[in-house]
Order: sequence, then C-alpha cells, then structure tokens
Amino acid sequence: MLDYVAIQKSMIEWMRPEEATEEELKYSERIGPGTYEVYSNKLDVALDEARTVFVRTGVSSLLKSGDLVVGLHNSKGDLVTASCGTYIHAAIAQLPVKYIIDLHINGSSNVKVRPGDIFYTNEALVGGLHNPDQTAIMPIFVEEELVAWASAAVHQPETGAIEPGGMPQTATSRHDEGMRLTPIKLAENYEIRDDLMDMMVNFISRAPQMQEIDVRARCTAVDKLRVRVTELAEDIGTENLHGLFRKMIDAAESGARARISSWTDGVYRSVAFVDTTGRDETLLKVALAVHKKGDSIHLDI
Repeated sequence: MLDYVAIQKSMIEWMRPEEATEEELKYSERIGPGTYEVYSNKLDVALDEARTVFVRTGVSSLLKSGDLVVGLHNSKGDLVTASCGTYIHAAIAQLPVKYIIDLHINGSSNVKVRPGDIFYTNEALVGGLHNPDQTAIMPIFVEEELVAWASAAVHQPETGAIEPGGMPQTATSRHDEGMRLTPIKLAENYEIRDDLMDMMVNFISRAPQMQEIDVRARCTAVDKLRVRVTELAEDIGTENLHGLFRKMIDAAESGARARISSWTDGVYRSVAFVDTTGRDETLLKVALAVHKKGDSIHLDI
C-alpha cells in the first residue's frame, strides 16, 4: 500500500537536483565551451522535434494549443532540458520520474525497468500537477546502461470524472475526479500493452478515441527523444553524455541565480481574491509575499 505522506515528504527533496558524483564532475570538466554549445543545442533541437511529433500525432485541443512539456532527464531523474508550452509543467516533470526510480529501481518493487519500457501516470499525489495532466515516461538505455529518461505530458480534456471536461466543478473529494494512475508500465519491449490501453479507454469512456490517440502521441514523443539521445551517446560516448547533462544542469542553476541576484532585494506583496471554491460561491483572499535576498527567493503564501 502506498504511503502518500512519505511520498509527499520525498517529493520536497525530489524537486532539487541530486548531488553531482565525482564521476559526473570529472566528465563535466571534459566538456569545453565549443562542445557544450554544439551538443546542448543538439539536445534542444531533439526536444523540439519530439514536441512537434507529439503535437502532430495527437488530437486533443489542449495538446494542439500547447499545454504540454517534453522533457529530458539524467539517469537520476533530474530535468536537464525541456521543450515547453507551459513552463509550470517543466517544474514538476522530474517528480514522477524520481518516483519510478525510488520505487522500481532503488526500492523493493517487483516491477523492473528495462529497455523498451514506457511508464504512464496522472496521479497528482505522486508528482503530477492535477488529474488532467497525463505523462508518459521512458528510460533511455545505451548498451544496457540507463543514461537518461524522456517524459511527455499534456493536459487531457477528459478524465472520466463526475462530470465532463476533466476539471469537475461539482467534485467534493478526490474520488469524484476520475482516473488516477500511479505510474504503470504501459509498454514493454517498445510495444504498448493492449490490456492497459483498454483499461484507460474504459476509464475515459466519454472520449475513448481521443484518449487512445493522445496516449500513443505521448509514447511516440518519448520514443523519438530516446532515438535522438541514443544517437548522441553513440557520437560522443556515455561518459561525455553524463558530463554534458551535469554541465547543463549546473549552467541552468548558475544562470537562474545570476538573474535573481540582479534584482533588487526586498519584500514584494500581492493580494488576489477568488469568488468560488468550485461548486460554492464564496470570497477567498490569497496573499503572497515574495522575499528576495541575494540569489534566493522565498514565497510566503
């Protein structure tokens, strides 16, 4: 039985990048400025290609409008880079990946992670944003070594909830919100399992064709990214690939901290009002204070 309280505590740590190993730092030092520029751009292009494939093979309105993310993660689950339609998805993309690592690689689960697997989830309590956001996650292996993960998520307009539309206004508990999948192994040996696809289509019986087509679109996107990352690893070697990932993560952090440091220190406040809790009219005050000091920001809601 899942311990959701323990998972919630773990996710606080999973939001942060894992500590770099000595090997990663050594491999990262090999990557010169020119090599970094060329191969980091290759990864960004690969992600944009996977995102284009994702959009063109899916059918739902929110997929076409860009409420999605295609992400590339290192072997420990940290997001390296992403092609986003909405950036909030990038912030949480690594949580379900690390859940799979924690449970199925580092834990005692009898589910194994092998080449050709694709996992699938939409459960908010194990890292998703909310039920409509469904995510496909694929491990990337090079010669039996797990080198990376690919993820593809999009807001699905139907979840099989108590009312149509995926975000039920009349819901009074999680049990009214429709399908909630903890990560399941949807595909094995590069082939989607018919039984699990049928299960999801049964859950989303108001829009069965949209569900199946968009699930396949997610799987197509992560597999396209897998192919490109595998090609890159064959070009530069897995050690340099690990070094490139670490350098990109470190560059993103240092760039973000430099941007924050350029802003004026202080406390910035904003107040908003909400006139409904969903099914009931009410008036709620939401106050936010942003404390900025040096290269850090603290949000006090």
